[in-house]
Amino acid sequence: MKVMILAGGTGTGLWPVSRIYNPKQFVKLKKQKSIFQNTIEGCLKVIKPEDVTIVTNREYKYFVLDQLQEISVTLPEENIILEPAFKNTLHAVSVGVFRIKKIHGEDSDIIVIPLNSLVNDYSRIFNNKKYFNIEDKRDNIIIFGMDATGAYTGYGCIKIGTQKGVGYSVEEFIDNQLQVDDNILSSNKYLYNSGVLLFNSVVFLDELKTYHKDLYDYLERDIIDEAYNLDIKLTVEKGILEKSKKISVIHLEDIIEKDNIYSDFYKQYENIQDENGNITYNDNVFLEAKNNLVYAENEKVVSIVGCSDLVVIDQPDALLVCNKNQTEKVRDVALILKDKGDNRVDYHTTCYRPWGSYTVLEEGAGYKVKRITVLSGKKLSYQMHHHRSEHWVVVNGTATVTKEGVEYTVKQGESIFIRAEEKHRLENKEKNNLEVIEAQIGHYLEEDDIVRFEDDFGRGKH
Repeated sequence: MKVMILAGGTGTGLWPVSRIYNPKQFVKLKKQKSIFQNTIEGCLKVIKPEDVTIVTNREYKYFVLDQLQEISVTLPEENIILEPAFKNTLHAVSVGVFRIKKIHGEDSDIIVIPLNSLVNDYSRIFNNKKYFNIEDKRDNIIIFGMDATGAYTGYGCIKIGTQKGVGYSVEEFIDNQLQVDDNILSSNKYLYNSGVLLFNSVVFLDELKTYHKDLYDYLERDIIDEAYNLDIKLTVEKGILEKSKKISVIHLEDIIEKDNIYSDFYKQYENIQDENGNITYNDNVFLEAKNNLVYAENEKVVSIVGCSDLVVIDQPDALLVCNKNQTEKVRDVALILKDKGDNRVDYHTTCYRPWGSYTVLEEGAGYKVKRITVLSGKKLSYQMHHHRSEHWVVVNGTATVTKEGVEYTVKQGESIFIRAEEKHRLENKEKNNLEVIEAQIGHYLEEDDIVRFEDDFGRGKH
C-alpha cells in the first residue's frame, strides 16, 4: 500500500490563525503538533517511510521539511512533490499518482489522504485487508463515506445505491456548498464524503486519460509546469468522480467505530478541555459557559460569560467569533477578505521562513517594525532593497552581518544600519537563536522589494 498525503491546500478554514502563507495543516497551537505531523506519525505506524508521498505547494516546502525534522522523520527527496501553482485536488492527486508510478511501478495500490479530511484513525483503514481486495481496486475508485450526522456541511454528501463489491454504488454527489437538510441527515441513503480515496494507479490513470487527456499527457511526459498552466482548477470529485462509472463507496463506520471517526481541527484538542467542555490555552475565565474554544496570542485574558458552543480566535490583526458548528463557513470570510484585496488573508503577523521567522510588531505610513528570529546555523539571503533602509538592533545572541562584502559582528545591545540598495545578509553562527529588532523606513515596505543574489534555499527574487 502506498500513501499519498495532500498537504498543499491554502488552509484558510482556520482563519485567522491560518493564512495562505501559514496554512491550517501546519499550524501548531501552543506547541501542539500540527495536523500534518499527526497524520504522518499515524501513517508511519503501519506504512514504511518510502511508501509515503507528500504533495504540497512549493511555497510550503520548508514547512514540510522542518516539521518532518521536528518529529524525526526522513522521507526520500523524490517522495515530496512541490506543486508550482495553487490548483486543486485533481492536479494534486494526478501528479501524485504519476510520481508513485515512476518510483514504484505502474501497478500500485494508493490511499489518498487530504489533510482537511474528517478521518481520525487511518491505521484502522490500512489494517482492514478484506476491504482492499485487488478486484475492487482494479475496477473502482473507492470513496470512504461517513454517516451524514451533525453539521459538517462543508464536506459534501454521497447518495448510495446498490451493493457493489465491498461497498455500494454511487447514485449522486451533493455539492458541499448546499445546505444538508433534515431529510439527508435522517436518511440511511446518504454518507458524507470523507475525502479519503483508495484505488489502483491503473484505474485512476485510465479515468484521468478519459476525462482530462491534456492533463494526463503533460504529466505522463513529466512536463509539470505546462500541466499546471492548464485552465483547470477542479477538485478530484468534480474532475473525475462525478463523471466516472468506476466509483464505489465504503461506509467507513464498517471499519472504524463511529466515535473515533469525526475529527475536525478543534476536536483534536478535546483532551485539554475542562469539566464544562471548554478548551483554552491561557488563563482565560469561563462563567456559566460550556463547550467553547478560546485561542488568544500574547497571553491576553479572554472572558466568556453565559455563552456556549463558541470558537473565539484572537490574533494581533484579526478576531474571529464563530458558532462551533459552523466553522466550515470561515472559508467564506477569507474569500470575502481576498476579494477586497485584504492581505490579512494571506499573511499572518508572524511569518515562517526556512531560516526562522519574523513578526510584525507595528507599522504605519513609511515605517514597519519587526522582530526577526534566525535559527542556529541559518542565514538570510544576500539581498538588497530598492525602496527601504533597515536598522537592526540585536536583542539576543550575536549577529554576523555582511554588508557590501564586508563582514561585521554585532553583539547584544549593538546595532547596524543598512541603506537602500546596499547588499546585505544576516547570519546566526551561534548555538542559540538570534533575535533582532528591525526598523524599516521607506515609501514602499512590501515583501516583494527583495533582490536576491545568493540564497541557501534556492529562492528567487522574493
